Amino acid sequence: MSAQETINVIAAGLGLGIKAYESARRIEAAGYTVPNLLEFENRIVKLHRLPRKTASPSGSGGSPAQLPTDYAGHA
Repeated sequence: MSAQETINVIAAGLGLGIKAYESARRIEAAGYTVPNLLEFENRIVKLHRLPRKTASPSGSGGSPAQLPTDYAGHA
């Protein structure tokens, strides 16, 4: 990867981060709770530890785990 390509990748990543930050501020302004990165990671870990429903006899699989009721500030 050339130096210019590296700079372009970094610039794109920073632009994406800025857009995510701006979106989080708008969501908070609308009255919702936006978790910080550590809290978000902890919630994801908890979600993956929730027991899943067993697969149905038809083999179609179970339902995904439910989100906590406080996720993103609302049910």
